[in-house]
Amino acid sequence: MEALLVLIVIAAQSITILALLKQRRERKLAEREAATRRADLTRAARIATVGELSASIAHEVGQPLGAILSNVDAADLLMRTAPDNAHAMREIGEILNDVRRDALRANDVIVRLRALLQKQSITFTPVDFDAVLERAASLVRPEARRRGIVVDVSLDTHGTQVLADQVQLQQVLLNLAINAMDAMENAEHPDRVLSIATKTWGDGVELIVSDNGVGIPDQNVEQLFEAFYTTKSRGTGLGLSIVRSIVEAHRGTVTARRKAVRGTEFVLWLPLAPTALAGESTRSGDPLEQVTPH
Repeated sequence: MEALLVLIVIAAQSITILALLKQRRERKLAEREAATRRADLTRAARIATVGELSASIAHEVGQPLGAILSNVDAADLLMRTAPDNAHAMREIGEILNDVRRDALRANDVIVRLRALLQKQSITFTPVDFDAVLERAASLVRPEARRRGIVVDVSLDTHGTQVLADQVQLQQVLLNLAINAMDAMENAEHPDRVLSIATKTWGDGVELIVSDNGVGIPDQNVEQLFEAFYTTKSRGTGLGLSIVRSIVEAHRGTVTARRKAVRGTEFVLWLPLAPTALAGESTRSGDPLEQVTPH
């Protein structure tokens, strides 16, 4: 009888253990599926962001391509009218240098866009904070010019590294910059300025993105990062929500406040790479995961 009771207890314990293992496996699967959905949503938002910049990007690529065509026509004319003229040959050499420069310029825009749009794993590595943001700022400048907005960039972390996914970090700046430019659309004053600045702060770095638009009402500041909250007629309300989710995945913080004079300021903080790497086990106990979007 005692042996039977022992077997029953062992069987019950085994069933409990199997049930717990099944729950844990299902929870892990659900977490991975949720992470994949977040990655897909983030990439979809990134594509939408690039779509908002499409007019200025087309101009940024079209300008050097137009210059290439003009230079090729000039070289063709020189070769037909003065094929044996040494001076003409030197001019053709200079023209070819210009063609190469413009081709590299157009290619650089395409490479930066491809990096933003391609489907890839989310990978956290030590990256130069300022260098990554400068690449994103280079995509913002043409759109700002098109809208008549001055871009003031002051990157002062001097090669400081953070543990980040480069593409997602660029997406954060693009979303914040587009949000700032949209906020200045209805500004009555002519001196519209988008300010992008970085600095070291404590054991991390800060990105400050500000505008001198109409500003956000104090009572709406807390709602800014909520999904689907927007004050724009054509907005999805996902841009700032995705910014917050990306920043939190990077162990950082992001806040917004109404500026004293006019406009809104967003402040993002991320930990330094050495601090993040050394303290990862004490902060979460789990390694940062890599997620491949579907």
